[in-house]
Amino acid sequence: MDMTSGNKKLSGGILLAISLAIAAAVFFANDHRLRGQSYEGVIQEAYRTRNWLRGFRRPLEHAAYRYYRHYWRIEEPDGSIRQVYIPHFLWKQGTSGTPVKKTVGERYPQINTPKASEDREIMNRFF
Repeated sequence: MDMTSGNKKLSGGILLAISLAIAAAVFFANDHRLRGQSYEGVIQEAYRTRNWLRGFRRPLEHAAYRYYRHYWRIEEPDGSIRQVYIPHFLWKQGTSGTPVKKTVGERYPQINTPKASEDREIMNRFF
């Protein structure tokens, strides 16, 4: 066995391990950053953009929402505007003019209306 082939396998394994560690660190750092934010405001616009990396092979096999990235454009009380990525189940509940609030520890903002608060209290009783 040639020594260079053993070194190539070892260096390939090390490169793979380092790449996976970097990807995991970026993912968890972003999640930690999102959970550390707090803000409130009003949804100015709910929109979606096409996710071009999905659906080229079999476009009719999955639900249509999977081919989009969903966003809310939120205007804060101080006038600044924040663009927030939202999962589809939450995105479809918010419309223009809906108040939202993001608390520390939560990943996504929640709708801040009396009805939504009441629904959350009911869900928290069971879970």
